[in-house]
Amino acid sequence: MACEELSLNGFIQEMKDVTTGSHPRRFCFVLGAGASRSSGIKSGQELVRVWDKELRERNEIEYQRWRKDLDITDENMSNFYSYYYEKRFNRCPEDGLSFIEGIMETAKPSAGYVMLAYILARTPHNVVITTNFDHLTEDAVTYYAQKIPLVVGHEALSRYIMGIQNRPTIIKIHRDLLFDPKSRTEDIEVLHKNWQDALDRIFENYHPVFIGYAGNDKSLMDYLWDNRENFATNKWKFPYWMLYKTDILDGKTKGILDYCSGYFVRHNGFDDVMIQLSSKFDHSIPKREEFLLEAEQRYVKLEEAIADFSDRTNPSNIVKNISVGPGDAEDSEKITIEQGSDNKETNDAIASITSQSSSQKRYHESSVLIREGKYSDAIRILEELIAEDPDNPRYHYKLGEAYYGLGELEKALQEEQRAIKINPEMVLAYIILGQVYEQQGNMEEALSTFSKATELDSESGLAQYHLGEILETLERYEDALISYQEAAENDSEWVAPRYAIGEVLEKMGKLEESLIEYQAAIEIDPSWALPYYSMGEVYEEMKEYSKALEALQNAIGLESDWSMSHFAIARVFTALEKYEEAMGAILTAIELEPNRPHFHLWSAVIYDKMGDKEAAKAAFEKVKELRELSNKKED
Repeated sequence: MACEELSLNGFIQEMKDVTTGSHPRRFCFVLGAGASRSSGIKSGQELVRVWDKELRERNEIEYQRWRKDLDITDENMSNFYSYYYEKRFNRCPEDGLSFIEGIMETAKPSAGYVMLAYILARTPHNVVITTNFDHLTEDAVTYYAQKIPLVVGHEALSRYIMGIQNRPTIIKIHRDLLFDPKSRTEDIEVLHKNWQDALDRIFENYHPVFIGYAGNDKSLMDYLWDNRENFATNKWKFPYWMLYKTDILDGKTKGILDYCSGYFVRHNGFDDVMIQLSSKFDHSIPKREEFLLEAEQRYVKLEEAIADFSDRTNPSNIVKNISVGPGDAEDSEKITIEQGSDNKETNDAIASITSQSSSQKRYHESSVLIREGKYSDAIRILEELIAEDPDNPRYHYKLGEAYYGLGELEKALQEEQRAIKINPEMVLAYIILGQVYEQQGNMEEALSTFSKATELDSESGLAQYHLGEILETLERYEDALISYQEAAENDSEWVAPRYAIGEVLEKMGKLEESLIEYQAAIEIDPSWALPYYSMGEVYEEMKEYSKALEALQNAIGLESDWSMSHFAIARVFTALEKYEEAMGAILTAIELEPNRPHFHLWSAVIYDKMGDKEAAKAAFEKVKELRELSNKKED
């Protein structure tokens, strides 16, 4: 037997189809720490990194001895969450509770948790099982779905868990935050018998959907492993396991799914799944007037969560100036780096769930219009929204982004400054403001602004990337490298910072290392021509001409009308003394962009090598003509 991959759309449609009918099925959600990241709570892996740093700083020798005794490495450290917790707070366990309470105190339900609350309250899929201590699920159910959930936060209360629940139910197998939550190794070694009995009853009636759960919890994973026969014989309802993006299915997770022929489903995040799923059940956020007066602040939080998700779903493309060509022929060219992928399904889902909220629907529409380059249409909508709510910082930020896209830099600057004045911690506004300063040539202000953005959100890959760009422009390559590397670490599937690392290494003369980074960029996005082109230039500089040709031909295969790739091939063939091939390549480059002087200059070089002095002379005259024309335009 083997597990089967199911597309996210297929899973969502299946769940909708089997909710009703003569033989309906029920689903429950098994949530891990990954579901809470977008709500501001660090994942177990992130907490381990925090504690690892603190333990190292407290006593380096003891830290190294302890890690060695447990065979902890940088690669496997996330599997030792409970050991890190014990080691860090062993002398005073109350400090551990205070730490956990502190990071959860201000957390608010993300858009995904709000949509989950609607599902729990309005469908038969009304059970959540979680290893988390937080209150995000019950808060969302209470605040937004306006239902009172049954929260079972201690094993002593597990007898209240029936086979089929008649209200939203949250089962916290490591206890609630306020009931002495379990983080120590001995506490989570084995799942308590009360929990096992309760989960037996649930899994007999509900298909478990695992999301945000990496399987690092020994007690739950051992329980599932020991009972995989129940899944296989249909005593329990078979499972669905959500895998985040390119996460690998392995270990006990794969073993359980293979044994019972379960499903695994790839997804782009907890919020994305819940928004699409809730949209399929025709859920939508309520009209403002339908909310009770005292719920106004919660409604604003909901709007903010969805607006934030909309902004993250529709990021602006990055326009990057790159240097192309060697020596005297070096030129600057603007390259547009696409951010994100085809988000139509997610955007349709956002439009669906915001259909009854006029302001939210229009704001999301403006985000999509900016993404599509329809800046004037976006400006019209945003000016209307600002007239209705002039103190909403997000509207000013988005209007500034639209003006920036239109090239009206002063207006963009004014709007971003207004947004920051209303909300001094609005990271996205600092990012657009920094780009405005950069376009105006005010590099010091740009540097200060992007630095502020990274201070406000150290995990913003976008802020780190733009800071790296400024540092690179200022030729502070070591600092730029650090910023780009942090951007790449914060978003390992975003190609731009990985390419930029290669670019900086190339400028630093570290050619072999730059090739590694360009190859990494290609592995992230094999359809992007620029890394192939840059690899070709590096190989050309290293005089490895056959490899240079291969890389450049790959670039042309992806983007045949980019003249610089043909120019680079012409240079390589010239170095190989293959002048006929070189001439074919440079003439193609000239045909694509006839007004670049250095293309004609190179054709003159090739004609001279071939002995055609007249043609070489004509090409030199063309170079002179184009340069004179360029000088007149500058005057």
